[in-house]
Amino acid sequence: MNRRMKTDLGVRSFGRILVVTASLVLAGPLFAETRAEHLARVQREIAEQNLGWTAGETSVSTLTDEQFHSMLIPLGAEPSPFERFGEPVSKPLPPLPAWVPFPAPEDPEFTWQNVDGKDWTSPVKDQGQCGSCIVFAAVSAMEGALNLAFGNPDLDFDLSEQNLLDCTSVSCENGGFSPNGCFARGKQAGVPDEACQPYLAADATCNGAPCADFANRVRKVVASGHAAGTQWKTASVAQVKEALSHGPVTTSLTIYDDFMLYKSGVYKKTATAKEQGGHEVVIVGWNDANNSWYGKNSWSTFWGQQGYFEIERGQVDFGERDVMWVQMDATGVLGAFCLGTNSVFATLVKGSGVTAKRPVKLTHCAGDQPLSWKVEGDTFDWLSIDPAEGTLQPGDAVNITVLFDEKGWTGNAGSGAADLFVIGPGGLSRTLSVRLGISEKKPEDTDTGSGSDTSGDTGGDTDGDTDTNADGGSAADGGGSGCGCSTPGNAPAAGADLLALLASLVDL
Repeated sequence: MNRRMKTDLGVRSFGRILVVTASLVLAGPLFAETRAEHLARVQREIAEQNLGWTAGETSVSTLTDEQFHSMLIPLGAEPSPFERFGEPVSKPLPPLPAWVPFPAPEDPEFTWQNVDGKDWTSPVKDQGQCGSCIVFAAVSAMEGALNLAFGNPDLDFDLSEQNLLDCTSVSCENGGFSPNGCFARGKQAGVPDEACQPYLAADATCNGAPCADFANRVRKVVASGHAAGTQWKTASVAQVKEALSHGPVTTSLTIYDDFMLYKSGVYKKTATAKEQGGHEVVIVGWNDANNSWYGKNSWSTFWGQQGYFEIERGQVDFGERDVMWVQMDATGVLGAFCLGTNSVFATLVKGSGVTAKRPVKLTHCAGDQPLSWKVEGDTFDWLSIDPAEGTLQPGDAVNITVLFDEKGWTGNAGSGAADLFVIGPGGLSRTLSVRLGISEKKPEDTDTGSGSDTSGDTGGDTDGDTDTNADGGSAADGGGSGCGCSTPGNAPAAGADLLALLASLVDL
């Protein structure tokens, strides 16, 4: 499967540095062999046991015993009271926004990396020499959930792992046990962006306000819960798939020494692999044909398939424990704005010289700072935007007027389309789809009302939807009954032309 990979190259590349500086021999009880001997043994076992995956040098394959163990949850680790009993423990899955592409459990294959060509996951990161995998998994799930909350797969907020590392029971030395505490912290106080509190790969004291405008830079959790219903139950395949329908989810797994060499294929543990510790990652999808899950790691893009991997179900407890979903609050993000109408339509008559207008309401719906915005996208001689940019104060709204000018139309009768983007600060954007239909002629007005028909096209429609009256009828001239479709003449045929145009616009 060709999956588009989002990467975060050059950022927090601790694993890449360690490849250069590591000792030539992996010291300690993990290995009694050189790196080359270890790789050769794993490759030989993969072939002899017909496991079907590829091992090779990775960002962690050169680490010493001590260095590798520093990235894992220690063997026999016990949860802190906050992780064991912290809220949320279990909540039902809430409904999703209408724009979220909903995977069906019966789909044979699904991944949030490629939904109709769009990647809803956030870039792969590197946790470095710190047992912070739990906060990296929690943040990765949060970032994917923010993309879904905004309906924008490329939004990719970069949230601060350091904030959760400092302000929960997770630590570099002792790792952690569950993302419960991270999601609880995200709901209570929120998580700021990476620039507000950069990652140190080291423990530090919790700072309630690590940057000056912290309160306006946090993203908050709306809800989270366990796929199995409670923390201590083992999740079934069906429950994991249901949780995945809400976005990437977290899970724990047991790490064996051969996993550090994973390059590609469906991972299955080799017979002589030695257990090293626990780890927390993200599940992004499934492949029923391979009886596998797709996962996302935090060991940089120089491990696995640019940071991602595929693993057989039932292997090393993957996808069974700590499978947690999370939903994020889109309205609480600084700079968020709301677009009242996402699509606008107009139908015009060729040669009539009529200009149609459609208002689109833009609202400042989050944050307490002024919000600048502008409209960008394809321009046509039949389309203009007024105004094309501006500034909104908190709580304010403005009507962007979309103007359709038939006089500039140079083609034949038919339809036109344009995608415009209302862009705010921080990469926030909303798509505005504009559609235009042109009819060759105006239907004869058989209206018996006393009003005066002045438009012949859109009537009094100002809500952004297409007026289905053929000549404006009761909407435009007050009291008429519209096109007399039972009357002989040109009206029925022309009315049918307009309806056909409207039908074609829906399919655009």
